[in-house]
Amino acid sequence: MDQVINRQPPAFVWPTVGHPGRVPLNALVPDPEQPRKDFNKEELAALAETMKKENDGEQREIITVAHLRAEDAARYSPGRYSIVSGERRWRAAHWAGLADVEIRVKKYASRAKQKLDMYMLNEGRVGLSNIENARYMAELMREFKLDTQENLAQLIGKDQVYVSQHLSLLKLIPEVQALMDPSIPERSRLRMGTALILCRLDESVQRDISARMPQGDGVSTRRQVDWIKAELAKGDIKLEKRRLSAGTMRRVLLYFAENFEKRVAEISGFEEFDRIFDNATLAQAQDLVGRVTDAQNELEDLMKRIRGLLAQKEAAKNDTKTKAAAFVQRQVQLKELPKPKEAPAVRPQAPAPPRQPPAVALMPRRASPPVFHASKAAPEAPKAVRRVERTFNVYDDVVGRIVSKLVTRERYVELWDARKLGFQHESKPKPEFMPTRKGALGDEWNN
Repeated sequence: MDQVINRQPPAFVWPTVGHPGRVPLNALVPDPEQPRKDFNKEELAALAETMKKENDGEQREIITVAHLRAEDAARYSPGRYSIVSGERRWRAAHWAGLADVEIRVKKYASRAKQKLDMYMLNEGRVGLSNIENARYMAELMREFKLDTQENLAQLIGKDQVYVSQHLSLLKLIPEVQALMDPSIPERSRLRMGTALILCRLDESVQRDISARMPQGDGVSTRRQVDWIKAELAKGDIKLEKRRLSAGTMRRVLLYFAENFEKRVAEISGFEEFDRIFDNATLAQAQDLVGRVTDAQNELEDLMKRIRGLLAQKEAAKNDTKTKAAAFVQRQVQLKELPKPKEAPAVRPQAPAPPRQPPAVALMPRRASPPVFHASKAAPEAPKAVRRVERTFNVYDDVVGRIVSKLVTRERYVELWDARKLGFQHESKPKPEFMPTRKGALGDEWNN
């Protein structure tokens, strides 16, 4: 490889990490794991025109590369670098007849870091198609060993809803995924809204619906979705239910609100907006107004439901505050109650002298002496004291913390089952003085 490189013209400047340089085209190798798999020929031709010397063109952005791994160096000789970002410019340079391109070298701590940079640099310039995005997101999750979509969203700096929607595309069967291939013109490509409906269907239903639904230029997403829902209703086919957490639903609403606000501002800012009904029939204008009105009504219904849930939340909070205030007032009142007077101390009395047994008369030697039984009754066993209430640390929902209070045996068992005892709430070992659930129903309660 060094001999080939040494035969290059001296105008080439080999780069180092942090310092760009100019290298021959054959020194660069496309990365086989590049997220972008399709390159539009028309776009490449247009880019090549801007780079031709006769058009006073130039390479406007530096190509980012990394050193080839040792195991790839021999296979890709005389290549030295793998392309991280700028493969479109490298291909366009071939079309423009250039001999060299300007590059900069980046050093990566791991292959995973290089893949992440490859995704971020490519996605940020000319956006990847939806299916390319989905496949490479799944690759990043495997590479970084991520177990949740939230972690992936944080890694790539995207909204979790955006990540979730794209990863759900991987549930589509290969035939349907092929309809989203970037090689298909965008107007004829399967759109995201339609794909999100199809991915919630069984494979056989996906295959049947995708083959029969209206497609092609001029077919809107709304028309496709309405047609699919009508077909599902005919066959009584249910969509797969999506289970979302409360946090995810809030993020979905925020994502919708941000995009809605952005789109409204964008549409309102069109200079041609006042001519929206030019060259339109009255029926077309009325249809447009009707659809926008339907969307507005649905949004108002959604807002009524959200406001109702918010009112319930506020009422529950106020109720909790009222209960907490009543509890505190009760505690203050109990402290202010007069203490009961102590009973006067009773002096211990001296014990009575022991009772002397009566004298026994002497009897003849051979006669059996009479048997006398003591009249003193046997002492009674002390009665066990039945404990009605005991004091324990329990979690109080009203004040929202652990408090010490008296509880009955039955209440203790209820708190045990609800995991509201202090040691249960704090996930600590049970203190020895506290009975178990079974023990509380037995003799341990009085110990």
